[in-house]
Amino acid sequence: FDNLLDLMRKTATIIPASHQNEWESKRKFEEAIRPWYLPFGWTQKDYGIDGQIEITGDIDEERIIQPQSQYYQVQLKSIENPTFSKGFISYSTEVHKIIQWFRSNIPVQLVLFDLKTGLFYYQWIDDALINLLDSTNPKWPTQVTITIRIPLSNCISNKTKGTIKDYVYNWKRPSRKIIQPGLYFDLVEKSKNLNQLFASIAAPFSFKSIGEQI
Repeated sequence: FDNLLDLMRKTATIIPASHQNEWESKRKFEEAIRPWYLPFGWTQKDYGIDGQIEITGDIDEERIIQPQSQYYQVQLKSIENPTFSKGFISYSTEVHKIIQWFRSNIPVQLVLFDLKTGLFYYQWIDDALINLLDSTNPKWPTQVTITIRIPLSNCISNKTKGTIKDYVYNWKRPSRKIIQPGLYFDLVEKSKNLNQLFASIAAPFSFKSIGEQI
């Protein structure tokens, strides 16, 4: 009988804990951001973005809300055993995802769901984050993964939703780009070659000013 039960467990269809955690995080996230909503639902073909949020006005006395045509994207991750230290929660992710999110033409918010407390912590993938990563380790784009430290004050609640709203309203697409690994050295080599070509062309004319520039 025990062998039969064991066989039934092994052959039965199961829903893994990771899927259940994902469902729970999405359900509770929708509750946390209300009356904002996901106009297109959760992404079915998920390649680094889980959904797009539309910000709305407040609910009036007649329970009417107005969409504001202001959007941001969210990448939602549920964590069973988060790492906390000195007012921060840490999360390790792939570097290529940071680069992908940073290139987006609308704001991208990385959100961590603490399964134990039910709290959501967020980090914008923007110039401020990239500058922080650069100051910590300029070679971080060459890594496979990187750890992001999110302040615990960045916790989604009715109090912080106003801050999120203001951020989205005032957001501007970053003008800078992150150089892909290897591209920097390729550009340096090309610039050396061009400089040598310039020098060989200018040499017969003996222009002092051009020589100084070279």
